[in-house]
Amino acid sequence: LRPLEGEGVAKRSLGVGVGGSTTGSPEDAAPPRGGRRHLSLSQNIHGAVTVGRHTATLSVRDRAFPEVGPLTIGVSPTHASASLPRIAMTDIVTLSDRDVERFMHVVHGSFDVRRKSQFFLWVQGQLQSLIPHEVMICAYGDFARRSLLVEHFASYPLPGQDVEGINDPDSGLAIQAIRAWAERGEKPLLLCNSDRDSSIYRRFESSLFKYAFPNLVVHGMPLVSGHPSTHFIFANLPQPLSDRLVYVLELLVPHIHSAFIRMLANERLEQYEPPANNKVITARETEILQWVRDGKSNLEIGHILDISPLTVKNHVQKILKKLNVQNRAQAVARGISLQVIKSGAS
Repeated sequence: LRPLEGEGVAKRSLGVGVGGSTTGSPEDAAPPRGGRRHLSLSQNIHGAVTVGRHTATLSVRDRAFPEVGPLTIGVSPTHASASLPRIAMTDIVTLSDRDVERFMHVVHGSFDVRRKSQFFLWVQGQLQSLIPHEVMICAYGDFARRSLLVEHFASYPLPGQDVEGINDPDSGLAIQAIRAWAERGEKPLLLCNSDRDSSIYRRFESSLFKYAFPNLVVHGMPLVSGHPSTHFIFANLPQPLSDRLVYVLELLVPHIHSAFIRMLANERLEQYEPPANNKVITARETEILQWVRDGKSNLEIGHILDISPLTVKNHVQKILKKLNVQNRAQAVARGISLQVIKSGAS
């Protein structure tokens, strides 16, 4: 057992019970510094406390089993508390009974999510009890290749130009936030206008101002080789942003991920019936789609294939139409699901 640190720990920790035995009095168990006192904790359990300058040792032995060595517990005595570091209680995050009940309700509700409408109702309903927010941005794919499928769920309509700016695969808010999250060890990332002096906030200040987001929170599931990652961005949360929010995000993101992936899978099955064969796009379009998968822009693809960026753009538009999708990320996902292209780089 590790020694406990903090004021009054000895008084709180020296009562010991084994089975149905009764613990001794903590006050009786605290001898002067450097002394030793024997305890009678029950009929069979006895022990001794030895107090040094900075530590106290409680040694407990069961008379019924003399062959078993004593249990020794190191604690910090009250007398030495002034010279010992204290536990910062603000660093310990706990959930109230009400929050635990809400957590179980949110998780249970996620099991019923199958369609986008159900995901939206779950996000705007049960999830709000633990992560209150106005805008949620969900990203699925490989951000390193700038290949992301982005969905929005908001309590108010987002302007079309804001959606385009957030989704931009090169410099959009979503890809920027995910990169910053990855750079910082894939831990929950909190951005808030109450912390304007921080370097990370200054990095996003113009984007947050542009979309009228006073704050932003980012967390996700890390990219595993061969599988797309998922990332979730929450905006317009109540301030201040707390350690409790970080803890809740770490608990809930795996369940949000499962619900989101399930929704995407069911939506694709319902909205699209694959053709009888994979000859849905031409050989040139397949070649271009492979470069799109690898994160290349129209200009870069044009240089590689020795054609103009406008020609590449026309091919991409035809690909989107033939695959019945709205953007490049969806085209890549659809191409992979139809086995028109492979999931990895060629």
